[in-house]
Amino acid sequence: MGAQSRALSLYRRIFRLHRRVLPPELRTLGDSYVKAEFQRHKEADAEFVEPFFEEWERYVDQLETQAMGMGGQGFGADLEAETARALSEEQQEQLLKLRQASLEAAAAAAAGSDRS
Repeated sequence: MGAQSRALSLYRRIFRLHRRVLPPELRTLGDSYVKAEFQRHKEADAEFVEPFFEEWERYVDQLETQAMGMGGQGFGADLEAETARALSEEQQEQLLKLRQASLEAAAAAAAGSDRS
């Protein structure tokens, strides 16, 4: 499978998974992040393409496993220390922004469920 068709297949698979398992607040956050990341890597050098696919495939596997095991009650995983040390400054900043956005989405979801 070529890189372009593999990217499209993976992209669609992620969006279907988000639609199926994520609560609306996290789905909005996840969808926008996926769009931005795939757009950012659209013209990536060949050396980055395979690791990009591998990480997103690992994400799909992890999200599917968490959705089955927790009934959608919690998502996410801690970043391994070795992986965290290997991140560039730009990646660390992006991760911090993503963390903040996910905390805000979780707080919004909790506030919404409290009103029910």
